[in-house]
Amino acid sequence: RNNYRILITTHTHIAIDNILEKLGELPDDRILRIGNKDKIDSKLHKYHIDSKIRKHPSYHIIHDLELKNKILLKQKESYDPFLEEGEYILVEKKHHHSLLRRIISKFYNINNNEYTIKDIDIKRITPNYIDEISHNNDRINEIKKIITKDVYQQSQIVASTVLSSSSALTKDMEFDYVIMDEASQVPTYLALIPLLKTDRFILIGDDMQLQPITINHDSMLTTSVFNHMIKKYPKDYTFLNIQYRMNPQISEISSRLYYDNRLKSHSDNIHKKLELEDDKHLLLDESPITLIDTSNVEYYQLNTDGGCINEHEAELVMSIVDALIENGIGCDEIGIITPYKKQKIYIQGLLADRKMDVECDTIYRFQGREKDVIIISFCKSSRSLLNNFQKKFLSQENQLNVSITRARKKLIIIADRSLLDSAYNTRELFNSISVFDTIYLEDLFA
Repeated sequence: RNNYRILITTHTHIAIDNILEKLGELPDDRILRIGNKDKIDSKLHKYHIDSKIRKHPSYHIIHDLELKNKILLKQKESYDPFLEEGEYILVEKKHHHSLLRRIISKFYNINNNEYTIKDIDIKRITPNYIDEISHNNDRINEIKKIITKDVYQQSQIVASTVLSSSSALTKDMEFDYVIMDEASQVPTYLALIPLLKTDRFILIGDDMQLQPITINHDSMLTTSVFNHMIKKYPKDYTFLNIQYRMNPQISEISSRLYYDNRLKSHSDNIHKKLELEDDKHLLLDESPITLIDTSNVEYYQLNTDGGCINEHEAELVMSIVDALIENGIGCDEIGIITPYKKQKIYIQGLLADRKMDVECDTIYRFQGREKDVIIISFCKSSRSLLNNFQKKFLSQENQLNVSITRARKKLIIIADRSLLDSAYNTRELFNSISVFDTIYLEDLFA
């Protein structure tokens, strides 16, 4: 509205994609996406710099030069001074071009014509193809630089990950505002990359969710920029206490355990519940939370070198996914979270075998995502006790908080309480779930 130039940046590509999906009402030419195109949602490729270059009015000049190079390469391959006839020649096509295209052409001394192919006697063709192709490539690169600069000047919103904001393309750009989402995941030393491009910034984050993965947590530079700024400028910190994402029964657990009961739910959230067509499945009902306790049924994990794979829990997950799909819940509204990469890969394999396009990932990959239904597989189950490292890994408050708050309508937790209760934070989480919302597999098998 005020023609501000804004840099929106986050820790992950997924989070940036989520934001851009919600800016769909803005004209495409106002938004520019920077970063590796392969990591960007295909629906948002229209914002990427490569797509912008191809849509630019002067891209035809590049197209003409690339066509010319293709023809020259073909001539080079077929050229033979002893043959009487060749195959190709360039023939000009007359056109009236735009002012910007003519300016670029004049500035770079470009022959502003389009070309087509025609048979001709090869003896008339100059064999100096390599130099001409090289010269054309130089001109293509120069024109791309001009177009890229023009695209940047027209873009009001530039979106990138924190790391991608160091791109050479934004080297000399300044912004009226930098808005950093997921700031609690960004270490201070990385946050400086985008923040040095502005005098005004807004940090959005949650100090009770995932923090930077670093070795030295005591260093100021490796501390989350969000946590650092809250501590340094507490008067400039605002806690948004109304959540709009999930059913109140889910958010109440998070509020009680991690936010000192400060987190409240919008009144409309009470309607965020599953409506099942068939409620006969033993592990699935319409209540917002279900804890499936595998204690004493010997659903033990496999013996693997590091990590964890639990085939029994994976089969429970697949059974629940089947039931959800049968009840009309789309695959894109089901998410599976597990702390262990090996368990993630194993479940992904089962999903692929059944051609189910359901997202399954670790906790760090799921931050910023949300689904109607989230299934958490804790995976760990054995006759052995948890060691101190395993207790700390499985019961980090921030990870638990992220896991349970990805669900909008239904949260399903699969865990061996007889083992995991030895870790304080997991025990507190399980104790927060009513016995009426708990399924004890031991009782079902009795």
